[in-house]
Amino acid sequence: MASTIIDIVDKIVHPNPENSQSLLEDLGLAGTPSTTGIHDDIEQRLLLPRQTLPVDWLPTYQMFETSYREYP
Repeated sequence: MASTIIDIVDKIVHPNPENSQSLLEDLGLAGTPSTTGIHDDIEQRLLLPRQTLPVDWLPTYQMFETSYREYP
């Protein structure tokens, strides 16, 4: 059964050595990732092009046209 965020925070603040394995499972840290899993994660995060630009990049690269000209 998955714990709520409040339960997880409570387990971190008030740790119980008997429940350490369940806490690690709730945080997704219970097992060691495989080498292939690590390589796939690195590839997805760093090597492959992203589908979209991060939202915080938009103001930096966005250009606005301030004056409009009418052509005959």
